[in-house]
Amino acid sequence: MAPPPYDRNIEIEFVGNLRDLGGYRTGKGSRVAWRRLYRSGELRHKTEEDVARLRRDTRLASVLDLRDDTEIREERVKLLSDGGIRYHNVPLITGRGSPDPDDEDEFNNRFTNMGEFYMYLLGQEDFSEKLANALEIIANPENHPILFHCAVGKDRTGILAAAVLNILGVADEDIIDDYNLTTRNMPGFFERMKGIPEAEDMLEKLPAYLWEASRESMALVLSEIRRDYGSVRGYLEAHGTDSGLFDRLEDVLLDGDS
Repeated sequence: MAPPPYDRNIEIEFVGNLRDLGGYRTGKGSRVAWRRLYRSGELRHKTEEDVARLRRDTRLASVLDLRDDTEIREERVKLLSDGGIRYHNVPLITGRGSPDPDDEDEFNNRFTNMGEFYMYLLGQEDFSEKLANALEIIANPENHPILFHCAVGKDRTGILAAAVLNILGVADEDIIDDYNLTTRNMPGFFERMKGIPEAEDMLEKLPAYLWEASRESMALVLSEIRRDYGSVRGYLEAHGTDSGLFDRLEDVLLDGDS
């Protein structure tokens, strides 16, 4: 078998957990196109030169930010826009997703792994609409190449990546593998967080599973979605999403037979 034409993992010091979602084969024999769709943690660019390098290394046309207003740095958004990169924002979760921020510790301890938390999110009334809105941005060819990200590139980003790949017909094992690739980047993120004084209390209180991107978590999500809806397509259709979205995603993200 020939080696892939590109590296999946891309090293840019001011972008955490950056990788290409291309190359995965679908059940129909197509492949997800390389260098068209990226996932990452937050973009920590500070200068015009940083943005220029990001464009040079990825050819980015757009960034889709999955964080909420409390996490977004407006000066960084302006640097992207001034550097010729379109900026989109679809906050998938507000806070940690707890319905009551005062009971966040109790809420976090309701779950034993990230998969249980993700299924909780997928069951929230407005989550399917937010997910569909993010997918619509990805389905627009004018936005390509596009990078989507949250803070770490694990949870909100992991859910969206899994949704895209499942819609395209990528095998569960590949989706699980892609999610689990984040594991290697978690120690570096944890060390960086320890250098932020206001984060110290949070790091001590959060349960250990919140720092994991375990294969078991994503396997649980895919299994339960299949049981309840048949697929991510079924989940979205059950919540009112037009199936034409799936055709548009295939048109812009698949490379044809290979």
